[in-house]
Amino acid sequence: MNQVKNVAIYCRVSTEEQSTEGYSISAQLHTLRQYADMYNMTVVEEYVDEGISGKNIKGRPAMQRLVSDVPKGKFQAVLVWKISRLSRNMLDTLVLLDQFEKNSIKFISYSENFDTGSPIGRLVVQLMASIAEMERNTLSENVKLGMTQRAREGLWNGGIILGYDSIKKELLINEEEAKIVQLIFTLYAEGKGLKAIANHINKSGYLTKRGKHFSINGIATILDNHVYIGKIRWLQVENWDTQRRKGKNPNPLLVDGKHQPIISQELWSVVLSNDNPMNLSC
Repeated sequence: MNQVKNVAIYCRVSTEEQSTEGYSISAQLHTLRQYADMYNMTVVEEYVDEGISGKNIKGRPAMQRLVSDVPKGKFQAVLVWKISRLSRNMLDTLVLLDQFEKNSIKFISYSENFDTGSPIGRLVVQLMASIAEMERNTLSENVKLGMTQRAREGLWNGGIILGYDSIKKELLINEEEAKIVQLIFTLYAEGKGLKAIANHINKSGYLTKRGKHFSINGIATILDNHVYIGKIRWLQVENWDTQRRKGKNPNPLLVDGKHQPIISQELWSVVLSNDNPMNLSC
């Protein structure tokens, strides 16, 4: 405690807690001020959120002000009456604690004798982080399962794609953009290379979905996308989180989509019969 001279106090109470459990703001402030005085710490700032839930840190003005003050060097520790005052959401708590640590700010919980400046305090943080990591992994797996099931049912899992507008993860044809896609496939079927197609499209004044000029790789990606013949391709990349765009799946999921195709099967077959567009450069 000797290293801490300036401390910030954070207090929070929800309306329900105030009425049923007696976690009054005044009681918290009184206790924490006495604690700071006992250890010769100067309270430089008090952040108070009254009548606000602890489910998450959003929507809490005092908490947002505290977070913005963390990197300013105004205090060397944050003192709370109980760790649940910080947040009842474990992931939010860990994010806050990580911000404190990065700025060399201790976190002290009066009720639990929790001090990240001590070895036992850091151990508790590590244990909490392990639990949070398990929760995140479980959530990630659940999300993957849900998205894979959507793909199996021929549903789009989100994201922007030229030729379609994604409305609540449903693909609806964008007629103007669809003309660009059809032109790209037609030019390739006529024997044009990727570079020639990109030059033609750009000189014609067409832009990508993000408002940029078309690149060679962008043209190749369009020509290789089964979505344009009404298909949904999923699990093309294995272990996306860790591998990014590495580790391609040789047998991705490919099913009929619920959306309307832009390219006919006949035109797709002509393009497919040509050299693989992903290998062409001119």
